[in-house]
Amino acid sequence: RIALQLEQLRSQNDIVKYPQIYRLRTESSPFDKYRLKLLSGLTKERFLGKTIDLGCGIGMATQQYKCRASNIVLYDKDIFCLKASRNLYSAESLKFNFICGEISNLPLKSNLFDTVICLEVLEHIPRELHNKVILEILRISRKGALIYISTPNKVSLPGLEGEIIKVFVSGYKWNGWDSTHIYIYTAWEFRNFIKAFPIELKNIVGSYFLMGSILVRMPLPVQKFLGFLSFIISKYFGEIFPLRYLGFTTFIEFKKV
Repeated sequence: RIALQLEQLRSQNDIVKYPQIYRLRTESSPFDKYRLKLLSGLTKERFLGKTIDLGCGIGMATQQYKCRASNIVLYDKDIFCLKASRNLYSAESLKFNFICGEISNLPLKSNLFDTVICLEVLEHIPRELHNKVILEILRISRKGALIYISTPNKVSLPGLEGEIIKVFVSGYKWNGWDSTHIYIYTAWEFRNFIKAFPIELKNIVGSYFLMGSILVRMPLPVQKFLGFLSFIISKYFGEIFPLRYLGFTTFIEFKKV
């Protein structure tokens, strides 16, 4: 129902109500709510200095670090989302800049940012552009900058669910429940891809979402319980081998050297 309402608000170009309903969806969804809470816990006090959020959407992740960053750039190719984001943070506009563009060709000077985040974006971009995206991220980052990237994990409990469905549904391809996903890594593949660049790998965390798509079909109290349980597993065990490689989402922290 909320998704339909968001679609209607978007078609009406309503940038005032859209962030309000989007925030309601985030706070009521165990997956979104606890994923953002995990982000806050993992980064602790490390979102410092000039920060850019690539593929920010309306900037919900920004709620987790905005008080620590000295200046924030919200960057997305979706102009409607940026307008909604600007409306959401209008009271703090002196601290924010909003830029629309493609992530594989950033219209920004080199060595600008102390912190870069790029959450759940790579999977929406053709695989042949991923190298260029990482090189662009490194280009705009200062030496020693901390960079946070997350993407779904093909080898996970939800991914296994997709493999089981394939047995019974001809032609089924698991895409992380999002038709706009183009390429989904395994966590190990994603790690090796990132390590090919001149970076210092700081941390890998598996972010869990128990029961996958079955969860969102359960009664809300069950969703909330399993969402909280997923958060606890992610927070306290997600950095431990092999669980860091089996989460629904792989969260990587690295430093530009």
